[in-house]
Amino acid sequence: KKTKRMQIGRKTLMQAHHLVAQLSSDNVHKRREAAAMLSWQPDPIAYDALVSLVLNDADVLVRQHAIRALGELRTPKALRAILQQLDASDDAINLMAAQTLATVMSDDLIAVLSSPEATLAQRTVAAWALGHCGNYPHVWAALRDASQSTEASIREMAQSSLEHLQRSQPNVAPRTPSRRRATS
Repeated sequence: KKTKRMQIGRKTLMQAHHLVAQLSSDNVHKRREAAAMLSWQPDPIAYDALVSLVLNDADVLVRQHAIRALGELRTPKALRAILQQLDASDDAINLMAAQTLATVMSDDLIAVLSSPEATLAQRTVAAWALGHCGNYPHVWAALRDASQSTEASIREMAQSSLEHLQRSQPNVAPRTPSRRRATS
């Protein structure tokens, strides 16, 4: 059994090295495929190559697949790399970063939402992304807290996310008490 596990481990490592090599291919389709495959078979040896793709690749789909693969690594370094993309100039990259964070890192999004070190844009996007995480009590609690923020964009996005969760999961989402809007 030990020999078989070692063979499987070596094969997986060889596959990961092959995929990492494909990430630097001149062929955009090979880079897309390798980044997508790494999102299904995350491997820490791919981290640097994936970050390089996210930051430098001209192809948006390659960058999106690389963001998804980084999310699947679920490491603090990968999270930081994805968070940086919340401020990217390309809306498709912003959206993929937010979706990735929402699907694989809701606890980390909550930390961003409440972090004084995070930028206003990062905290606002975190509030949006949490609205797409699903029915988790800790997500609802964080959004309820954020809906009381003194920052208008965070408060409004948190309220919108709570409404989105209620609409998308009416039979399972905990109901939030209705809040009166402040009049100016």
